[in-house]
Amino acid sequence: MLGKIGLPRESVKFVATDRTRRMDTWVSIGHQRRFWVSVALVGLLAVLMLAGSAGRPSTAEAASVPSASDGSTLWDQPQEIQKLFTDVYGADAAQVWAEQHSHELEVEAERQSSDSGLTAKIALTPRPQNEQVAEKGAVSEPTAEATPTPAQQIPTPEPQVVTPESQSPASEPQSAQKLSNTDSKAPLAVTGNQLRVGIQAGHWECSDLPAELASLRSSTGASGAGWKEVDINLDIARRVVAKLGQAGIQADLIPATVPVAYKADAFVALHGDSNGNSAISGFKVARATASKIPEKDDALVAAIKSEYQAATGLKEHPQSITQNMLRYYAFDNQRLAHAIDPSTPGAIVEMGFLTNLSDRTFLTNQADTAARGITAGILRFLGFNPAS
Repeated sequence: MLGKIGLPRESVKFVATDRTRRMDTWVSIGHQRRFWVSVALVGLLAVLMLAGSAGRPSTAEAASVPSASDGSTLWDQPQEIQKLFTDVYGADAAQVWAEQHSHELEVEAERQSSDSGLTAKIALTPRPQNEQVAEKGAVSEPTAEATPTPAQQIPTPEPQVVTPESQSPASEPQSAQKLSNTDSKAPLAVTGNQLRVGIQAGHWECSDLPAELASLRSSTGASGAGWKEVDINLDIARRVVAKLGQAGIQADLIPATVPVAYKADAFVALHGDSNGNSAISGFKVARATASKIPEKDDALVAAIKSEYQAATGLKEHPQSITQNMLRYYAFDNQRLAHAIDPSTPGAIVEMGFLTNLSDRTFLTNQADTAARGITAGILRFLGFNPAS
């Protein structure tokens, strides 16, 4: 057949062989292209996986990462949240985040189930942290420290001024009064030319909160090494009330229940803080984010910050200001009856961390110094010279 078409057998063989070689070359090039494309895709996938897992714990460690009540962890959050917590809390960042997020979930659940539509709880730090301090042994008391016991420092919280050894008066001045729930049926107003200031002892008599705040009746505050926040709050609040009274100011000692639409020249809520990391120390002052008088509130906050720090030597810890402070129920006059009037300047003070040995020792041994700093801040805000 090949001879009939006039082509030598050698030529035909050469052509066939040449075509085969070209086809083999094309096939080889195609395989090489697919191979390198596959390598590039695998490399890109590996880079993406490494970038996505940056900063996360290893698989072996993942099982031990603290998780919130909904199962989420710090490493599931955006990078900026991870960085914020790791910068502030270091190795305890994941644990602190899990506890705070669990608390936020608890607050949200209680808010949704409450008919009053509350927006915040009194507790300024997650309650699980308070319970875990003793279990973890986070607060270690060196034997060399002469820290008094709670029974030695603060007497039973009856409505009277605590008398320190050398500084506080033996009884409340006549200008000071304690406002109880029986006084909260009608709004209070500043009368005459006398200045009026409300000092709230955080968590005091919380079991007597009204129906609209019923979900907060069991919120007894932080604790540390046997000390209860409410006792420290009440001790210092009484001292502030006494000092303001000595300055000729009408000072009201207010429990957890704020009088309806409370009106005054200033309202200051006193609290103590806690944290799962016992190394965290310092104080913080904040006002309502939804304030109708932000300039006045900012002035009150600034004055207390300045004078409290000068008097106590404690450092400010603004990184731990929470939504529970910024949306403190006593400021929520848009939704609650038992809150300060929109025209009343207000501030909330976290005076120190009860879970920190240094802060706790200061608040329990030098309560009068803390009270003097807060009083000086209030007086400065009101236009007085605290030094005089």
